[in-house]
Amino acid sequence: MLDALKGDVAWHAATVVSPYWSAVDQLVEALGVKTCRFVPSLTADGKYRFPVDTVNLTDRTFAAFEKDSERYTHAKALLLENGQERVLCIGSANFTQAAMLSAGNQTLTNIEAMLRYELGAAPDPWKAQLRLLPDPSFASVDEDDEEDGAPPLPPFDATVLYDWTAGEFRAHLTVTGSEPVRDLVLSIGAYSWTIATAAAGETCVMQPWVYKGAQPVRSFSVHYRLAQDEPAMFRGLITQLNAGDDQLGYLPRPRLNRVLELLRSLNPLATTGKTRERVLSELADGTGDGEEESADPTFDFFGLFQATWKLQEYYQTKAAAERDPYDKLAPYGAVTLYRAITGQAAITHEEKIGRYIQLSEMRDVVARLDKTTKFKSTETFRSDIETEISVLGAEMTQLLGESQSFRSMFGEATPERIEAFLSWFHEELQREVSHQAGGNHGR
Repeated sequence: MLDALKGDVAWHAATVVSPYWSAVDQLVEALGVKTCRFVPSLTADGKYRFPVDTVNLTDRTFAAFEKDSERYTHAKALLLENGQERVLCIGSANFTQAAMLSAGNQTLTNIEAMLRYELGAAPDPWKAQLRLLPDPSFASVDEDDEEDGAPPLPPFDATVLYDWTAGEFRAHLTVTGSEPVRDLVLSIGAYSWTIATAAAGETCVMQPWVYKGAQPVRSFSVHYRLAQDEPAMFRGLITQLNAGDDQLGYLPRPRLNRVLELLRSLNPLATTGKTRERVLSELADGTGDGEEESADPTFDFFGLFQATWKLQEYYQTKAAAERDPYDKLAPYGAVTLYRAITGQAAITHEEKIGRYIQLSEMRDVVARLDKTTKFKSTETFRSDIETEISVLGAEMTQLLGESQSFRSMFGEATPERIEAFLSWFHEELQREVSHQAGGNHGR
């Protein structure tokens, strides 16, 4: 683990954040750094946990978090620096031999996961976060401050995934030990897959299990028996395949009326920090994910065009050079607006007409943003919008072709006449908003 985090670069200094420590000198030597800064955590008696009596303190310093330094922290991180670049590593590994260095058999005692970010020549991300602890006598002295070891690995490798596109679970299990495993029962929610005996090296494949639940099933369990041992259980995480952020709950689906309200209230001259602060404050009142609001589709076309005008104005100000309108996490960005539009129902004729108008405006917004900002939309994003407009356009053609009112006013409902009518309708909506907002804004 330590070699992977270090990479092929020679590092001069390191900062280590960890609640548990062991073999500190050996790990620092393996890093190859001259200076090292340790950020320990607190023990129950209020002292910092660090085996100070076992560590060579030459060129070593200690620091604490500037904020809430009086409480225990579970953070584990490693910052590596030299004169040209920095690397930040965060994850589950403590600064211990069990987590960072392999034993004589070249295997780690613990199973850990770390994310390694190459920061280049970026400034120290922790400069304002840490304060110096001047005296190492603060630390509690633990002869054996090693973290608890991880539980033994099961005698098999089990993988379970759920394919959101196919709507089914799939799983396979391979015995990795030298002995057969008996009485295997793999459980996924209410479903169970039983294997009486699996021989050493054997791979068993589960028949796909169809599941159409709206909520993700995140874990599975395997009950098993090895030789004459007592029954044991292993629990693992399910791999979510082809899932959207909405489905996994990572990015709540925005409600269109909330997004339009937010966009219309944007102040393009406000700083990005103040805007984000206000947005987060508004979303923190319990209405951010819109679950308590009505799920009925929104047909506020005046509000839509007013909101898109404010959105474009926001990203075209002089202070907007670094604002990316396609940042999917920006609550006032184009991607969020698109997600809010497509997250609504489009089943009835009225809903489909509303979706068509909204996406037509979305297409124009993207085209204008691509021309007026340094950021460009992705081909996939534009393609998704065009595909949905094309599908809805075909339905609009059919609906207008069946309309007696349309035929009485314009004659035969040819594709050309229908396309001209829809373009006119879209332009009239834009013109109406421009007229009503022109006193202050124009368009």
